[in-house]
Amino acid sequence: MLNLRVRSIYKFGQLNYLEVIMGAKSFSDFANRLELLKRIIQSDYSLILEIQDQKAKIEAKKAELEQDRARLDALAEEAKKVFGEVEIISLRQLPEECAFITAEMSQGEFKEKMALETEAQKTFL
Repeated sequence: MLNLRVRSIYKFGQLNYLEVIMGAKSFSDFANRLELLKRIIQSDYSLILEIQDQKAKIEAKKAELEQDRARLDALAEEAKKVFGEVEIISLRQLPEECAFITAEMSQGEFKEKMALETEAQKTFL
């Protein structure tokens, strides 16, 4: 609807209401022109209301998306922090685990267990 109205204004120029009314040749022509202008004005008004409604909906959706993005950013930061803590804890425990494992296993058993754990991690990730 808006496209048609804009195209009409582009082709024929801005409608001058006074010229339309004053260009009437008779009283019935005047009444007809006045009724047509009234319909055009009502149509333009409804179009403006529709555009304002759509604009409000778009702004509300934009605000909602910005809130969602902020929540996702916060969750991503929290995940990075937790992952960093887990990584630090794992690295601290690694020497103790290696000493314990190597004390109870032979070299071949240790390599086999490490290969199995690596495969399991690849499958998990």
